[in-house]
Amino acid sequence: MSDYQQQRQNIQLTENDWRTLLRNGGIQALIQKQKDIENEYKNQPVLIALIGEAGCGKSTLIRRFMGMSPDDEGEPKIGECVSECTKEGREYRKSGTSVVYVDLPGVGSTTSSCAFTTPKEQINYCKLYRLHTVDYFVLLSHNKFTEQDKRLAKYITDELKKKFVFVQTKIDLLRLEGGNKLLEKRAGFDAVKAKIREQLQTQLAADNVHKIFLVSNQFIESESDGKTIYEYDQSPDYEFDRLWEAIQSDMISEDGLGAEKGRAFVLATGAVCESAIRTAANSLRKQKWGWATLSGVIGAVPIPGVSISCDIAIIVTKATDYFFLFGLNPINFMGPGTAKEKLTNLIQALYASLGVRASAILGTMLGISAGEESVKAVPVVGVAIGSFVGAGVSFASTCVILGQVIDFCEKEALKLIHRN
Repeated sequence: MSDYQQQRQNIQLTENDWRTLLRNGGIQALIQKQKDIENEYKNQPVLIALIGEAGCGKSTLIRRFMGMSPDDEGEPKIGECVSECTKEGREYRKSGTSVVYVDLPGVGSTTSSCAFTTPKEQINYCKLYRLHTVDYFVLLSHNKFTEQDKRLAKYITDELKKKFVFVQTKIDLLRLEGGNKLLEKRAGFDAVKAKIREQLQTQLAADNVHKIFLVSNQFIESESDGKTIYEYDQSPDYEFDRLWEAIQSDMISEDGLGAEKGRAFVLATGAVCESAIRTAANSLRKQKWGWATLSGVIGAVPIPGVSISCDIAIIVTKATDYFFLFGLNPINFMGPGTAKEKLTNLIQALYASLGVRASAILGTMLGISAGEESVKAVPVVGVAIGSFVGAGVSFASTCVILGQVIDFCEKEALKLIHRN
């Protein structure tokens, strides 16, 4: 069975349903319906709890997870909560997604409700902060992890059956301490990180070592077109990218969130780091088949012009979505104007970025699509042949072009991440 035939079986409405929708609402009604089907995962909330004492860098990490720059307006604010003020937990939903980050006080902090020594205290803390509703845990410290942190990690694994990571924040400041500066000068920064990791290993259980990540809270100031830009330090010296890769890997694993929640999290991440960009691109490559299938269904409609109009609308609509998902401005690549004008500009951008071979593939597919439409214009026999050929051609051309757009967006987003 071909890819096209398999995808036709998997589509959630029958071909007659789609054709009725086309008759009653036109191409935009088709696209909106497919978007509604595709976006059902957004109704699946994903809760990630960050637990640590005040001042350990939870707000900074949440802002990075949400794709915010250091100087962006909005919550959470950085540096405003340096006392033990998170008593009830604070939730921050990433706009337009189902992902919620929850800021919780560290266990064993000054408030009695955060005690985590006895079984009763552990149950009370869990009930108070509704830990059973959380999908993933990030345990933070900028000083030392305590015995209570170790107990919390065990409780998350044994009682809640969830996954977690340890994050040692403000490594950029630890790097500047006298002994560490001398060690780095003598043996390099990797030796400093090895020393810090060894110290953490003595604080935490041996089987938790692979879950420890060393992250910087530092941001970099630069100038671009006369404007001052503030960005978080993406240096490989620090481990934000590795941290995010580990979280995503846990989320989409067989014993993680499950297919729907895992996909919601991956596509809600945005372009926060290299691993996030690559994982999102891979997820979109799998998702493109649904749109290609819709294109194939409409390609079988024996009316000249309908199929290619639908293909253009799908490609422009999805390209716009992809640009936004990767933090890119679609106007910069497709410009304003009609759908056909946007598609022309898009192919020119793909040609400039991906080279002659990619452009040749796109041109060939579009040429075949146009030829298929002309065959449909031939009376009786031409309509039948054109409809038969058109289904497969529309499926293939849409699939190829969407794949090229995803490759392009991935490449451009990685450029932005690595520009410093």
